[in-house]
Amino acid sequence: MPGLMDPVRIDERGAASAEPQPLPEPQPRPRQVASDGKTNILIVGSGAREHALLWHLGRSSMAGEIYVAPGNGGTHDHNIGIDAADTVRLYEFARHNDCVTVVGPELPLALGVVDLFRSEGMPIFGPTQRQAKIEWSKSYSKALMRELAIPTAAFSVFTEPEPAIAYASGRGWNVAVKADGLADGKGVRVCSSEAEVRAAVADIMDRKVFGGAGNSIIVEDRIYGTELSVFALCDGIRAVYLGSAVDHKQLLDGGKGPNTGGMGAYSPAELSSDTMVRYVMSRIMDPVVARTEFSGFLYAGLMLTHDGPKVIEFNSRLGDPEAQVILPRLDFDLLPYLNLVSTGGRLGAGVRLNLAYEAACCVSMCSEGYPLSHKDNQGRRISGVDEANARTNTLVFHAGTRLEDGKPLTDGGRVLSVVGRGRSLDHAVREAYRSVDMISFKGEQHRTDIGRTRLRA
Repeated sequence: MPGLMDPVRIDERGAASAEPQPLPEPQPRPRQVASDGKTNILIVGSGAREHALLWHLGRSSMAGEIYVAPGNGGTHDHNIGIDAADTVRLYEFARHNDCVTVVGPELPLALGVVDLFRSEGMPIFGPTQRQAKIEWSKSYSKALMRELAIPTAAFSVFTEPEPAIAYASGRGWNVAVKADGLADGKGVRVCSSEAEVRAAVADIMDRKVFGGAGNSIIVEDRIYGTELSVFALCDGIRAVYLGSAVDHKQLLDGGKGPNTGGMGAYSPAELSSDTMVRYVMSRIMDPVVARTEFSGFLYAGLMLTHDGPKVIEFNSRLGDPEAQVILPRLDFDLLPYLNLVSTGGRLGAGVRLNLAYEAACCVSMCSEGYPLSHKDNQGRRISGVDEANARTNTLVFHAGTRLEDGKPLTDGGRVLSVVGRGRSLDHAVREAYRSVDMISFKGEQHRTDIGRTRLRA
């Protein structure tokens, strides 16, 4: 019998494959390869997702020097002082240090960092500004879904509050109100009453709690079912399945409280069969890639309804905290494929990116007051990280941290992503929470039911 963490390939139902399927060697290799055969890497971003990318890519035999811009306390040995939105300086650094660049967050994609790099012949993994519009403009995304007949909730787009409220009234107030632009994953209000709709519209359009992202809004029918995310690696022609996850967006146990950037996640999600995976890829992901020539990580947020999967949203990058449970489950070296796509290469028909056997569960440990009033609660000493990270089945990825005298301090809303891995979801959940119990900082808050709702179902 293989050891606990030995990689065994499975489908998303957990059935082990009889024969491991070798991956083809990606070709061609990018020009950014040093004389020793190593590839220098620039990771753009500062969250736990970028720390997870550093962890995964750093394990590659092809990896040379790895830099993170700007990074956080957990990536400090690799950090460079360039903001993720400073696209020109990112380009200049990557060119000077002969790097392949991997973009984590949505903002630099929306600012056109990929367009800049490609115009200068520099390899970069991620979608162009036009392709990333599928995330930074929800109205565009919904119109694209309508054009491609991708199943999604009925909707309408508004630039004034009163017509939006009237539309919601006609839908029985049972709607989701969404800021059109980027809002750090917090721009959605799920409503079931007139008071909730009016408050959501006022916050987004009048009070501008999300700034210019709320200049227009989408009001769409509320749909019910099991929510999950599916991820794919795309080369502009095809989408290759990368795994599934479930994010817990609300602050409090039981899915209550304000919407956040994500309080935790687990993987795999409740995809009922290989047939369902094929349906999602062929009916949802493939049409988007074919229509937009999308290149990079494509993320579809889905609701599994009685009428089948419906798309809630698309993201143009790996999610956070979903990346923290997807990347630890990959049973292959991702770097050659990122290299290939970053230089315009194609994955080839029949490529299958294998997943490891184990499940993974991520718990977000957050600052006091998150997500509403945490900015005054920073600089608090964090203890127990090294001890938790030393556990066999635990990975601790930093998000909102900084170092002072070599010790981690809180420096953001979501502070740490604590990941447990195991042979089953039950095992992964137990491993994650055992490690969470070892870590502490003043005012710390986290959900206690990540992954456990599914276990009780």
